[in-house]
Amino acid sequence: MKNLKSFTLIELLVVIVIIGILSGLVVIATTSFVNSTSNAKLVAELSTMAKTLETQSSYPKGSFCLEDTAQSQDLLNTLGMTKPPRHPSYKQGDTSATTNECFLYFSDGEHYSIRVNSLGNKGILVQESRHMKTAGIKDKCEEGWIPIGNRCVMKYEAKKVNVGGVDVATSIADGRPWGSITQTDAKAKCEAIGAHLITNAEWMAIARDIETVDSNWSGGVLNRGHTDNNPSNSLPASTDNDPYSGTGNSESSGWEQKRTHTLSNGEVIWDFAGNVWEWVDRIIPTQAGIEGINATYTEIRTGINWATSTNPYISYDEVGPLGSLISSGGAGRIWKDNTITSARAFMRGGGRHDDTTAGDFALFLGSAPAYAIAHIGFRCARY
Repeated sequence: MKNLKSFTLIELLVVIVIIGILSGLVVIATTSFVNSTSNAKLVAELSTMAKTLETQSSYPKGSFCLEDTAQSQDLLNTLGMTKPPRHPSYKQGDTSATTNECFLYFSDGEHYSIRVNSLGNKGILVQESRHMKTAGIKDKCEEGWIPIGNRCVMKYEAKKVNVGGVDVATSIADGRPWGSITQTDAKAKCEAIGAHLITNAEWMAIARDIETVDSNWSGGVLNRGHTDNNPSNSLPASTDNDPYSGTGNSESSGWEQKRTHTLSNGEVIWDFAGNVWEWVDRIIPTQAGIEGINATYTEIRTGINWATSTNPYISYDEVGPLGSLISSGGAGRIWKDNTITSARAFMRGGGRHDDTTAGDFALFLGSAPAYAIAHIGFRCARY
């Protein structure tokens, strides 16, 4: 009789494992291709809208997801679109306060911004009137800068480095943040290095992204950095990547004092909350109309009735977290005074002495663009 041969159990297992590995690689490759294709489409849609909006002298006012045709009809008419662009993950009924998965539009009539979350953990894309150029996904940036969506931002708060007798804004770990600088001068220092002062739309893209990453949370609290006034000065970043550098804290004691946040793309940003307040390229002519008690810090989500606020220059989704987060959970607070009728510049993140007032979403509306003090610094961004 002829010998009959068959596969052994081990051989079968090896074949099954190989097939499993190949299947996994196919799934990964397919997912990556789908995400890349979808992201390219998102960028193209932002570019198309931007080209039309560039021709306008003003923009339809409001704050909404473009997918909501009832609210966005005026904008769609301006854009000459019969139907709005749609994020692949948008769910009918979602709003700008409940999802990042939409084309989130905001305009006070003079300026506009659109934020839309990319696919595959690439961050939130930004298109806005302050910087009209359309940019694609950023995979890497120069040393000291990190990619987020379609922008590169300073990994560290800007430091003052003298180069040939000129003070240059530089993103390095060494040294304390560049403080005692006005918003006007901070903008000029960023522009001098071919960048721009981070805008509020860019700030929110980072803050909302940070909010989605599990490692930034512990016990329901989002870490807020050096905020306990111990020591009573701002700190340089760590050159050995110790996220608690200079605070006297550790992961087991003083979690909320951790100075780094991880982005969805795996990059790490330093002192986005705490250490020093940071100027943002946004000015509102008046605070009148923002609901709440005058001259006070209050909760961003619950301290202001955003639904009845009559101030056209600021809305909840332009300053607040996606979830129900409040200051005790690390969101930070908003400071405003309804009696102030002069222009006020945005400062965000909080300082080394602000405790629960500080946080990724913290907003201070008490200073004019020409104000300067040691505990206010800045951060630059670029395409």
